[in-house]
Amino acid sequence: MKLRRILDHLRQQNWTAVVLEFLIVAGGVFLGIQLGNWNDRARDQQSAEALIDALDVEFAQLEQRTRAGIEFHRENIEGLTVVLTALESGNLAEEDREPFESGLRRAYLRASYMGSTNLSATIASGRLGLIEDPELLQALLDYEQGTQLAIRTAGEVRQISTQYVPTFTARYSYDLSSDYENVYRAGGREEDGGGASMGFGLSQIGDYDFDEMLGDPNFAESADELRETQRLWLNLRIINLGRIRTIRTRIDDLKSDR
Repeated sequence: MKLRRILDHLRQQNWTAVVLEFLIVAGGVFLGIQLGNWNDRARDQQSAEALIDALDVEFAQLEQRTRAGIEFHRENIEGLTVVLTALESGNLAEEDREPFESGLRRAYLRASYMGSTNLSATIASGRLGLIEDPELLQALLDYEQGTQLAIRTAGEVRQISTQYVPTFTARYSYDLSSDYENVYRAGGREEDGGGASMGFGLSQIGDYDFDEMLGDPNFAESADELRETQRLWLNLRIINLGRIRTIRTRIDDLKSDR
């Protein structure tokens, strides 16, 4: 209808009416486009805020798990240090047997390495551009790249540790019939503040001959190498924790500005 009226005015050479009709049509098109852009912008803003909220929740959980993993590897290192100290001194006092056996039962274990599910899915879908804050965007990219590198590195460290596990575990057995509560929690028992997220079963140590361990140089070498792999895993998690803290701090700043 608008176009037909413009043509009629052109035939009548009513230039004022032509201009007015043209401005009305152009203005309507412009407002329609602007409204569409505003709606898209509002939807993107809502999507960005929802994504940041989801990342905030997930990275809080990742921080808790990473801190539990750090404590887990520190305890493993302490246990293996007790084993190596006893071997170096050539003596295992009765009061040292429990920490010594704790070192035996956790020497080659590692905490699971988990990345951000929400972040990986967002990158895969091409929606990471919803986050316009350059600091948060860079921190998220650094975390994702660092996580993939850490997962590959942890796999390589695991391959190294498996070379020493058979020699190490050959000198003792597990007591699968023990009535002891075989539940490990990073940082101690749950009632003492230990991390419930790291709870899992660990069998008690059964029979072993300390003198045979002393007489086997491969056993001491394996204990030392396994301690080094624990230190490598610990360092990976400490670096990962730093990246997580950077992300959480920036998210807190953005949410406080809303």
